[in-house]
Amino acid sequence: MKRKISIFMILTMLCFSIFPGCSSNEIKKADDTQNKKIKLTVLNGMVEVADFFDDYFKKYNQENKDGIVVQTEYEKESTKSLDVKFASDNSPDIIIGVVVNQNMIDKGNFVDLTNEAFWNKLNPSDKEYSTDVKSGKAYNVGLCQTAAGLFYNKAIFSELGLKPADTWEKFVDNLKVIKEKKPGIIPFYIGGRDSWMLEHMANFIQGGVIKQTLSYEEQQKAMLSLNLDKLKWNSAPDGTLATYAKNLMELQKLGLINEDAVKASYGNQIEAFAEGKAAVISQGIWAADLIAQKNNQVNNIGFCQYPSILKGEKPVVGTGTDVTVYISSKSKYKDACMKVLNYMLQPESMKEISEGRKSMSANPEVYSDWGYLKDDVEKVLNNPSYAAVTWTTMPSFFTGDDEGRMWQDLLVGKYKTAEDFAKAYVNAWESPNK
Repeated sequence: MKRKISIFMILTMLCFSIFPGCSSNEIKKADDTQNKKIKLTVLNGMVEVADFFDDYFKKYNQENKDGIVVQTEYEKESTKSLDVKFASDNSPDIIIGVVVNQNMIDKGNFVDLTNEAFWNKLNPSDKEYSTDVKSGKAYNVGLCQTAAGLFYNKAIFSELGLKPADTWEKFVDNLKVIKEKKPGIIPFYIGGRDSWMLEHMANFIQGGVIKQTLSYEEQQKAMLSLNLDKLKWNSAPDGTLATYAKNLMELQKLGLINEDAVKASYGNQIEAFAEGKAAVISQGIWAADLIAQKNNQVNNIGFCQYPSILKGEKPVVGTGTDVTVYISSKSKYKDACMKVLNYMLQPESMKEISEGRKSMSANPEVYSDWGYLKDDVEKVLNNPSYAAVTWTTMPSFFTGDDEGRMWQDLLVGKYKTAEDFAKAYVNAWESPNK
């Protein structure tokens, strides 16, 4: 019996030595490898959907069978944060809803998505707006489409017999009537403490003048090459810069905007409008849900175009990609990142994201009941009398925040005249060449 046991033990040892696959240690290692999770970090720059994406990726973590675990983080100053993360080799794997600057693109920080199959299912403009004009490559994909314009209180406008204005003169006239007839209501509320809001407004009202005559590629190339002549940005008293600056100064002088326009935040603006303390605000449709959370009477909330500031120009409405997704080229798990992105691009997922973001889906075949402004937005976007214009990528030396701060300076009285502001603005763009 002892002899049989000894022979069995010898054979067992031979098995493990001749066939490594029989080793219990090796089997354990294989099991550990199979069970190892791939952890990805998502940087989200959109406060409105911070909670949504937290829940969205918790659900994804439970459902996916690829061993991928996604962790989300929200950053208020997401562009600045992303710059720091790239510089410190601590970049997130996936970036959602963050405004990137040209410098980040030029450094090769993002994965090239140009030849991915998913473009065929999206609106053609999605790829156009996602393509870097310097390299001709697409480094991000927008899961939604957005719109920006003026939100207005329909009840107040109806009571006073007002209609959304197509020209700046009529816009001011409307505000004057509101100030006279509704003294307890701020005609036009500006949340200028968040510099992006002032830049956002200027991007369409002042920038919309040239954007409706240039293609997206032309305007983008002009900005990145500092071609101010093509952009028609100069210090002339009747130019777009001085004209828009003069318009803001007039609103302030006439008391048609809130006195604390530079100190009031995004949240203050939303609250004032939702509570009926402000008649008009400049916003994107991403803010609609925040307003609805504070105001159950959403039927009184309307969306309309920005008025034109120069004669002969069309009123404008902002449009473009939304919920933009980038994959970091520094990620160790690019294949896993692509799996997450393709999951997000599935029709049922895009519907969920569209309705969570309260914004139109970038896939025209996905029906999404995304919000109470749906009919108003579609009506404005489909009006041939209005010019639909989009955002452009700012050069790294002069970001959207930099521009926003200049408009803040205007409202606190740093510039004596609109022409002084225009000269300073042009100088800020020309200084890199000096």
